[in-house]
Amino acid sequence: MSKTMPGSEMTRRPIATCLLAALLALAAPAPASATPAPPARVRLVVLVLAPYLRWEDVLSGNMPQTRALAQEASLGNLNVRSLLPDAGQPSVDSGALMLSAGTWARYDASAAAPVDAGGMPGVEYPGLPAQRLANSREAADIRLGSLGQAIEDAGGWTAAIGNGDVPGRASRPAALVAMDAAGRVRYGDVSSATLSPASSSRPGAARVSDTARVLRVFDEVLARNGGPGLVVVDAGDLSRVNAAADGEPDVLERADRVAALAALDTLVGDIHGRLPTDSLLIVAAPVAAQPTSGPSGFGPLVITGTGWNGTTTSASTHRAGLVTSADLTASILSVLGIRAPAHVAGSSIAPVPSTVPAEDRVRALERVDAFMRAVDGARPAVVYWFVLVSVLLVAACVALVAFGPAQTSVVRAAQMTLLALLAVPAASLLMYLVVYLPQTPSLVVALLLATAAVVWMVDVSTHRVGGHPRPLSVLALLTAAVILLDQWLGAVLSLDALLGYSPLVGARFYGLGNEGAALMIGGVLVGCSLVLDSYAELPWAGAARRWAFPGLAAVCVVTAAAPMLGANVGVAVWGTIAFGLAWWGMLGRRVGWRLVLGLLLLAALLVASFAVIDGARGDGRTHLAQSIATAREGGVGEIRTLLARKASTGLRVSVESGWGPLALVLLGALAYVRLRPRGLMRDLLNERPSFAAALTAALIAAAVSLVTEDSGVIVPALLLLFPAVAAVYLLLGSSLSAGAGNR
Repeated sequence: MSKTMPGSEMTRRPIATCLLAALLALAAPAPASATPAPPARVRLVVLVLAPYLRWEDVLSGNMPQTRALAQEASLGNLNVRSLLPDAGQPSVDSGALMLSAGTWARYDASAAAPVDAGGMPGVEYPGLPAQRLANSREAADIRLGSLGQAIEDAGGWTAAIGNGDVPGRASRPAALVAMDAAGRVRYGDVSSATLSPASSSRPGAARVSDTARVLRVFDEVLARNGGPGLVVVDAGDLSRVNAAADGEPDVLERADRVAALAALDTLVGDIHGRLPTDSLLIVAAPVAAQPTSGPSGFGPLVITGTGWNGTTTSASTHRAGLVTSADLTASILSVLGIRAPAHVAGSSIAPVPSTVPAEDRVRALERVDAFMRAVDGARPAVVYWFVLVSVLLVAACVALVAFGPAQTSVVRAAQMTLLALLAVPAASLLMYLVVYLPQTPSLVVALLLATAAVVWMVDVSTHRVGGHPRPLSVLALLTAAVILLDQWLGAVLSLDALLGYSPLVGARFYGLGNEGAALMIGGVLVGCSLVLDSYAELPWAGAARRWAFPGLAAVCVVTAAAPMLGANVGVAVWGTIAFGLAWWGMLGRRVGWRLVLGLLLLAALLVASFAVIDGARGDGRTHLAQSIATAREGGVGEIRTLLARKASTGLRVSVESGWGPLALVLLGALAYVRLRPRGLMRDLLNERPSFAAALTAALIAAAVSLVTEDSGVIVPALLLLFPAVAAVYLLLGSSLSAGAGNR
């Protein structure tokens, strides 16, 4: 077969692949969790802040009015974490600032608190310049006061009532949520006048909210205004209880907490009774309660009004019962008939109707919260040991090859251990078929180990371990198949994957994360190349190499990058390069500038196609849609900001992530043996040309992903996992053959 190809033929094949990918993208079905349409607009939104509230509080006898409202309301778990590095301990004030900005924001606790501007009307925030300075160092587009400013620009108004002051520290989150870009709130009262003397006689004891005073101010605000309007109310007593307990989580039965819940419940019931019909009442926890162990979870969200029932969802999460604080910002604007600015990162919340009683909906939300806290509690240890074992195992096996030949039993044991390592990625998803929502970190780890053991035992018992790569190709293709099927069926298994994204952290909530995409593409490269090399002489191998492999590659890229499926558009770039280079090498063709240009054009066309599809779908808050909207609004400057944000995030993740050592070891080892093959490796690559092409493609794609993705070394580490381990496994088998020949 000729090693070169005319330019016209070279161009036609990438274009044909591009057309195939575009057709697959257009034909792909919408996910099962498609976002319902939001309900009708209202004139008034009242947001009651309930920091440190738990779902069990709502179901307890301490909040009967809130529980009654929940029966007819939409309920959801609210993600309230900040993604910014070194954001500090979450607090009600930091959560309020994120609601104000509509995106992740940093909170400077040393900034001055909001003050009453001489009684009704008016509140001012003198600490806003300090908060702006704290957020100005971030690459993200953080605009404090976006919520209040958008309402003011639409001819509306905002109000803030109540505070969470404690002795020695003022906390007035209602004003932070409602303020405009200048730090002003038109109406309200956040002064100490909204507090009554404490019942305790202890010196310096915290005061409690004066519910009657808060309601009088609320009535005055409603009497002054039409719409659209936002009133933010903070009872504050739960914040004071948390401060008095020094953040200790085990305070559920404290008398002052029970009293705070009762006061909050009375306030919620009285406000609901005062609202006009065209209003929406929202009870939300801007900061989650600290559990007795493990990471903090979600905050409860209750939305009651005409058309609101069941659970909540949004285009940001595509998960019933799960929304973000930025979604809450976007939703307040949406129901008031105001378009959210592009820099507001959230999407409008929509109800998912349900006839299930509130108690059962709450229990389901609690179970999801406990599951995600369990996975996040187990993830650091799992990643640490997976990386450590991988690095030590690969290094030991390379040494075994370098200083061999070793005994057959030792080599076989090493190969079987490598297969056990490769069983973990598939097991990290298949484990949820055994227990879907494990509730403790220990159960999560036990499920992972047990499932990996079963996958490994089935593989080694049905395929001969040694020189033939069949056990490798089975594990590689199994991993890719599980990831693909999961995406096609709604990403049920990757809700919170140990080797994937975490909705609790909030970087991604649906689709296919960088971790899953890297494992899938690495698995397809290795699995297909080994099969094509092993059966190269069979009649079907040529057609499979020429047509089946690029077809499967198109399916993988579209599944990972299409907005209605994986929604990870970066894969359209480095995934296209990986598969394109591998395919070209498998055909025995030499890489030239025309091929590189064709692949770049193909990637650009895919990204453009997905952008058009994303815009046509209308719920446009995927990463791609938001980036396009932000760039359109801010021009070249916003594009620079987006690039700087991706670069800074990637660098931070590379430094902080535990995947760094694995990426360095795999990248260095593969680059050396591929660029300067010697001895056994040279013979291996000559014997397996498709596998050699896959190694080259994986290395180049790993380098490209460092530029196109914001996850740092995570993509290279997981993309190179299957290629590197496969290379070592095959080298071990070759060393046995070489040793036998020498003997």
